[in-house]
Amino acid sequence: MVKNLLLTAGMIALLLSLNATQSQAFHNLIVRNPQQNWNTDQGTIEKATFSIRPKGLYMEVGMYLTFSARNTNLEWVEQLEVECHFELPEKAVVHDSWLWIGDTIIKGDIMDRWQASSIYEEIVDRQQDPSILFKNSKTQYELRIFPMKGTETRKVKITYLVPGNWNKTSVSIPLPMSLLQMSRNNLPELSILAWPDEHWQNPRLLELLQYDFELTNNSEELGEHYAAIVENPYQENQLHFAFDSPVNEGVFVSRFEGETDNIYQLALLPNQLFEVKNEEKIAILVDYDANNTNLSKNNIIDNIKKELLNNFASNDAKFNVFLSNLTTYKVSDTWLTASEANINSTFDALVDDDIIEDELSNYSNLPTLLLNGIQFIQENGNDGHILLVSNSQQLGDYPAANQLIDDLLELMGEVEIPIHVASYQNSNFANYYFNDTYYRGNEYFYLNISRLTGGEYFSNHNTNNVLAENFSNTLNALSGIGSSFDLHTSLDDGFCHSRYNINNTNLDNTSIFFNQPILQIGKYEGNFPFTVEFTGVYNGEILGHKVAVTADDVVPVDDISEKIWTNCYIEDLTYNYPQDNSIINTIIEESITKRVLSTYTAFLCLEPEQRGEICLDCIDEETTGPTSVEDIVVDSTLVITAAPNPFQQETTIKIEVTEQMPPSKISGAIYNALGQRVKQLDISLANNNQYTFTWNATNEAGQSLSKGMYLVVIQTPTKRHTLRLMYMK
Repeated sequence: MVKNLLLTAGMIALLLSLNATQSQAFHNLIVRNPQQNWNTDQGTIEKATFSIRPKGLYMEVGMYLTFSARNTNLEWVEQLEVECHFELPEKAVVHDSWLWIGDTIIKGDIMDRWQASSIYEEIVDRQQDPSILFKNSKTQYELRIFPMKGTETRKVKITYLVPGNWNKTSVSIPLPMSLLQMSRNNLPELSILAWPDEHWQNPRLLELLQYDFELTNNSEELGEHYAAIVENPYQENQLHFAFDSPVNEGVFVSRFEGETDNIYQLALLPNQLFEVKNEEKIAILVDYDANNTNLSKNNIIDNIKKELLNNFASNDAKFNVFLSNLTTYKVSDTWLTASEANINSTFDALVDDDIIEDELSNYSNLPTLLLNGIQFIQENGNDGHILLVSNSQQLGDYPAANQLIDDLLELMGEVEIPIHVASYQNSNFANYYFNDTYYRGNEYFYLNISRLTGGEYFSNHNTNNVLAENFSNTLNALSGIGSSFDLHTSLDDGFCHSRYNINNTNLDNTSIFFNQPILQIGKYEGNFPFTVEFTGVYNGEILGHKVAVTADDVVPVDDISEKIWTNCYIEDLTYNYPQDNSIINTIIEESITKRVLSTYTAFLCLEPEQRGEICLDCIDEETTGPTSVEDIVVDSTLVITAAPNPFQQETTIKIEVTEQMPPSKISGAIYNALGQRVKQLDISLANNNQYTFTWNATNEAGQSLSKGMYLVVIQTPTKRHTLRLMYMK
């Protein structure tokens, strides 16, 4: 039962103010002395692992991170706080948070943000042991951990779901590389674990195809999975993980049958359903200013190649590539057929033959590049489009921008050539203000040249993934828009309801890009087959298609579907409704019930003594084994044994300390599987530094306990030691 959900108007205002303030936080990783808040330094990520599992339209990412204060001026401090601000994709669903306390995993409890913040701050004042995870906006998150000694490390896991980028060949997701790049010291390697199955095959990194995923050390708990190790990941500004696309004839459907709700997930590719021909001609103009991006030239070319293959490859389409320099480099004097083979060979040659390094300058030469692109189109049919891929800001001021716009329009004459712009500038912005509007970099020029020529402009200044996203959006626009569009899902003896369109907000406006996938999640009543009816108008032609998906063609998904649907519901309430008491309390209740993080809740990990849940079922995938320890725990200072174990009536617990240690520095207790203390141990060491205790599975009041798993937890000045007991009543 969810308690204490009623918020006052003052609390609502404070929460909204807190969210608004924190959503503006920049990306950083710091370590701080909480007794001297001004005393901070940049933290380090010592180890990182991403584990990836397909979950219908989404993929689940388990993000393991180990933090330290290495090489800072705070290594001498006994009680540091780790603070990390990071970004995840807009539609991400964070649904779990773990904190390691010694060898023990504490599973995060989700509660309203006000309560969690109060508990965390109080505990930090008492110097106890929590972590807290907030969602500050659609994309921004905040993690805090306390305490961490200046010479030690702290480990966490954050689990989230992210919708895939779907096309006919692959389903990919971006990996959070910007988070790793916040580290003070460079991370030497990144481990990526993947779980393929019969529907999801060929795990790979789209930017690093040379890294093979190999079958790794499997265990009964983890199952068959594969691993790749990326060396020096700090050099990779962006990485996309992908499986082969499981789409069958343009459709993918998964389902989950729950106790109260049945949920389906649908991916639909309109251009495959109707075999829409792409007869466009596109001149790709690449401009590069080394001062305005942290992307390399190879990053740019790899992104263009990948998105062309995913969205534009067709024997009916044409393309050419131009590189900006003092004299523009042109790949071909005529249009090239946009076949998969041609795209691969053209872009591979740019990289393998060092053309990209020799012919793409480190400075912008936009006027010459655009002049050459327009002249090429005019000389080869005068019926193509220009896609300008640029991070320049040499035309930021309006007099220069207006002059070039006038010159280009005059050069085109009566036939306007659409100019589409994919901007990837993400650093060193110059800001301009005129006509009561602020512009960044070349934004004024891009907006106006695309609008006046009938093109599109896409930009997102604050992420490292802008090029792939903006380039893909531009190609979607080139594929053409379907109007008078309608999509209907149903069952033979039932119906669908409560639908959410994950990646396409235009569905309610009855228009779509035919090259863009439709991703939908909803609920259903009835039995399969599942029917998808798709109709619309494309290039003046009425198109219609009906697909029946049988139960055998549906991919089963676990109850993670409920979390995905709940997150869509929460996002709808958060951003499309007034945030009054009723709405906020509904968001909090749904968030807590389904363990889905919202802007009004938080994940809080506490010590067992503070009601923290020791997770006996949690598996540390970094070590490919369960988190609970064996029946004997040994380190350089302490040995714990229990015999018999498992036990039916009683067991004898023996603690041996191998170094001289004051008894007052050792404490211990026995906990149940929920993390609740059932027995305090009064440890008194004998002359041989031993302590022996016989336990008959009773609590402090002498009452018999139920059978199951219990933990002996012993705390020394340097470490927490945990021993698993199995009571077989």
